[in-house]
Amino acid sequence: MAPDPLSLRLLQAVEALSLRVENHLAEVDLSHPLLAPIPEEKAKRAVNLETELLGAIDDSEIIASALNQLQNVRDLVFERRQRVQRARAGITALPPEVLQMVFLALVDDHILDPVNRPFCHSAHVLSHVCSEWRQIAIEQSALWRKIDLGLFNENQFALKIERAGPIQPLTLALRVDDVHVLDLADMIQDYAERWEAIDIFASSCSRSDLSQVFNGLGLSKFSSLRHFSVVGSGRSHGTISREMRFLGPRNPEKHSRHPHLSYLSTSHVRFADFQDIVDTLTTLRTKAAGYPARTWLTVLTRAEILRCLSITDENLSGTSDPVVTAPITLPHLETLTLSECSPRSMRFMFRAIHAPELLTVSIDFPFTGRLEGKRARADFEESLDHFSFNVPNVDLSGEPSQITACLQSMTRIGQSQFDRLSFLRVYPHSAGNPSDLLPYFNNRQLEAALEKFVEKFFELTEQQPDSFGDEGVPVLIIHVNDNLRLDPNRIASKFVVNRPLSLVSLG
Repeated sequence: MAPDPLSLRLLQAVEALSLRVENHLAEVDLSHPLLAPIPEEKAKRAVNLETELLGAIDDSEIIASALNQLQNVRDLVFERRQRVQRARAGITALPPEVLQMVFLALVDDHILDPVNRPFCHSAHVLSHVCSEWRQIAIEQSALWRKIDLGLFNENQFALKIERAGPIQPLTLALRVDDVHVLDLADMIQDYAERWEAIDIFASSCSRSDLSQVFNGLGLSKFSSLRHFSVVGSGRSHGTISREMRFLGPRNPEKHSRHPHLSYLSTSHVRFADFQDIVDTLTTLRTKAAGYPARTWLTVLTRAEILRCLSITDENLSGTSDPVVTAPITLPHLETLTLSECSPRSMRFMFRAIHAPELLTVSIDFPFTGRLEGKRARADFEESLDHFSFNVPNVDLSGEPSQITACLQSMTRIGQSQFDRLSFLRVYPHSAGNPSDLLPYFNNRQLEAALEKFVEKFFELTEQQPDSFGDEGVPVLIIHVNDNLRLDPNRIASKFVVNRPLSLVSLG
């Protein structure tokens, strides 16, 4: 092993010192008597030599101290290396079958997201740690059942399909562009019966290409499909071809071809056979689809086991709303979200839906299509009267004036609508960014409406305390953003309730 730099410097200093001593001795004239005077030149050399000797001694002490510090660092590095090796020994010492179980758990926890995590795939990462792990990862076909591609690549797609083996059900998440969209359709079709979940982000594809993909796929052949999500191009907002068919060409047996499909999410995509694919759904999310009201009536009638319904940026097409003679009961619906929908769409949904087991209502009011005019506001408030807010959780966000109208309508509703209410979130924000807070003066009407609603809640509590909460102890948690002024203590001081009341305001 080669000496370290400090040791080398010490050796060089010792050698230089020895050489100077030898040169000095060679110049000493031993023939002179001991008491003979030393020539002046030799005296100067002796003084210089003594100075150099003292300097060399100082250098030696400095080098020795540095060597001690170096040895301490070496000992510390060695100790830490031993500690790391001991920690790694617990993993590297595991048998391959145990490592396979650990790897499978990691892959099961991995959430595919073609938009926000385009290049992250657990199996791919595990196969690039070391040669031993790579061998285990490649041989374990179950690790490759989730195919996550940032952008569709035919070679990578084929490689991961091959590693997944011929048996495993498959999950796919990818981005796709115009260049590869038709190739993608062909390759997905080849493994139709194995797909369990598909997430496609195709925002850059033209609607004609996307239509061609779905018309060619015929997802009725995907008998194992449970989860399907597609994001189309925002450029085709509201104008997606009516001929795009989720199940492909018309097929009289299509109702029996997707028995496991439980999750459907679409954005800027509209299917002509939408009403034919909802009977098995438990979760339905749509954005900017533009379905006519009559289609929604059919969908709500058939979606008997739906638990979660989320509708975003919806503007019902058609000249007029169909007459809703009676609300459609969704017996299992727990969550209803209406985000940035037109007043017309919200009015229709409020009148059409009856959900006795509903737990959460979330409304994000849009900044377009405001409730201008007495007639428009009256129609909207009437629709709120038809909808039951008798749920534990109510979430209101978006445009302040529409939140105000909603709170005013809720205030007019009787006690039976609030038996279960325990959490109210009020979050007005600006049109550009939900995180931008509004100026205080824009919220004064909203604050007044919120206080009146809380006062109404207190009044009902005082009248019939046994009807609220466990053992008549109501708890209303109100979550507001920072620029809303709400003093729960001042409001509560107006009332004397028969039972304890807890009102919490979270800023």
